Amino acid sequence: MCMRLQAYDLRLRDDSHLRGSARHLVRKLRLRRIRMAIWSVEGGSDGSTQ
Repeated sequence: MCMRLQAYDLRLRDDSHLRGSARHLVRKLRLRRIRMAIWSVEGGSDGSTQ
């Protein structure tokens, strides 16, 4: 019984950790996407002026 509860607790902890890392990754990807969009817009304006 104790072993089962311990395994369950570990699983819950791992799940929360995975969720946290996933949230971090999403934030990173969002920032990268925004930067890429800004760069593409700047590059497009430069290309049109030239």
